Amino acid sequence: MLSTWEMDEQFAYTFMTDEYDDDGDGGGDGNLLVPCARTATGQRRFAVNGPATWNCLPPALRSPDLSESPFKMTLKTHLFSTARRY
Repeated sequence: MLSTWEMDEQFAYTFMTDEYDDDGDGGGDGNLLVPCARTATGQRRFAVNGPATWNCLPPALRSPDLSESPFKMTLKTHLFSTARRY
């Protein structure tokens, strides 16, 4: 998830962001465009799974105002609280 956050914040390397773009709807919802994958192997690519997983996070985690350290802490809290439900 940190790699996805880095791409959203434009900190990632160029090779990671080649096929990665926000959804461009102008809504400011923090959702990312999930590219279409035609095969099962394609669905496992980071370019597909990164944005799909990012879009499942709560809006507070996708906030552009969150810097790296608070993002990590909030993500950890979210993942642990989600894991306790199962």
